[in-house]
Amino acid sequence: MKPAQKHTNAKVILLALLLVLGAIVSPVCAITTFEQLQGILGAHVVTVNVQGSFVYDGSADGDAIYRVQFSVPRDSYVNFTLYYGTASSVVGSASTTTNWTLLKPIPETTSYVELNGVTKSFTFWDSDMAYDYDIAGYATNGTDFVGFAVYSKDYGAPVLGNDLIVGYIVPDITHNLIYKIEFSSPRPFSLTYTSAAKEDIVKRIVVGTETGLVDEIKKIVNLAWVIWEVLYTVVVELFYFLKFFFWDNLGMTISLYLSISMAYSTNTSKDIFKFLGKFFNDQKKLFEFILSLWTTLVNLIAQFRSIFRF
Repeated sequence: MKPAQKHTNAKVILLALLLVLGAIVSPVCAITTFEQLQGILGAHVVTVNVQGSFVYDGSADGDAIYRVQFSVPRDSYVNFTLYYGTASSVVGSASTTTNWTLLKPIPETTSYVELNGVTKSFTFWDSDMAYDYDIAGYATNGTDFVGFAVYSKDYGAPVLGNDLIVGYIVPDITHNLIYKIEFSSPRPFSLTYTSAAKEDIVKRIVVGTETGLVDEIKKIVNLAWVIWEVLYTVVVELFYFLKFFFWDNLGMTISLYLSISMAYSTNTSKDIFKFLGKFFNDQKKLFEFILSLWTTLVNLIAQFRSIFRF
């Protein structure tokens, strides 16, 4: 083997070892599903409307924070710092940006979550004025991850799968619970934190987050609520589209469709009779589409009523 080849192979081996070592020592973990603590007896749930910054420290009362829910206004951000253990801390942020495109009623929205310098993002079409995020002070996927997690609630629940999650591994988490939080944003936002006595949180972690028949029922109820939120969002967005095209801008929609269908019929017809046939056939298809869409909406509403009828 030539000296140059030996030198190259040594470089490759060294790089591979560094990558493996980095994966081992890195506190950030790529996860898409996890479970978090729910329904601890004696927990305190506090909601605040934040102007500028907010700080809560539960150490004086012997409390720890195991969940934080907050909203981020459109085209804004929220920065936060989580203090845990004795003197450790980790910083993160959540933000959204929008990009309005011509002739599209809903903007292209990108959500970002960041924790300990690792950022994940996802782009989708949405029209909300604020977006919900969640921080889990205890999260586990049951195998190789235990720690904190921040995720976007608008892109799915962690129990169903959510690509917009950043996890932060915390060794010996029962001795490294979050005791203090700091949040700040240039725009007003709402925040809800849930805290409880440290010993109660540790007991729940030790015995398992979901044990017994009651907890299984809670798990099913939480899953049903998540599914309901997803369906509700889909229906609301659908009605928003219909309202925009067929109520707020009905004249523009009809004029635009007539112009496009007339131009298409003209370009694909050799005489006036074929033109008229194609043109009126397109109007018939439009009418049938609107009728089928209306029927689908009526059936969907009827299904919702039958599901929630007691």
